[in-house]
Amino acid sequence: MRCAGDRSWAEASQAPFFKVDLIYHFVFDDASNPTKGQIYPEWAAVSSLAMSIEHLMDFEMELISDEAYPGSVVWRRDTSFAGMDANSLDYKCVQIIDESDQRIQPAFSKFVEYQESSERTEPGALAMCEAFWDPTGDIYIHPIEFPQSRWQAIR
Repeated sequence: MRCAGDRSWAEASQAPFFKVDLIYHFVFDDASNPTKGQIYPEWAAVSSLAMSIEHLMDFEMELISDEAYPGSVVWRRDTSFAGMDANSLDYKCVQIIDESDQRIQPAFSKFVEYQESSERTEPGALAMCEAFWDPTGDIYIHPIEFPQSRWQAIR
């Protein structure tokens, strides 16, 4: 998955991977009922540098049950560098919209609360990328931000 791909990933603010064209390659333990996954990052803007050496950089994910998000699918993403846990880089991927485009509560409300919190650099903004291909096949990544006024209109 191209993290800065065409509307495939959104962040609370423009993330550093927008500039390095970060691509995640996922390998799961089961194709139809995954519970664990390994993520292999590739920095396409840096000579297609792929990191497949897990003892140097290890991104793992596990499907978890989280009482704070009933009704949501939740994956915990764990990070380690050179065999040492980097707990400050761990996070949860929480489903906030279901397959019928319906908001899942309380996950959606918690997402809105965070988006609008004053602890953020630009409360209310949402950043994602659009990808454009030229006739030669080259890709151009264009970061876009939804300012607070637009975010409030779409929420």
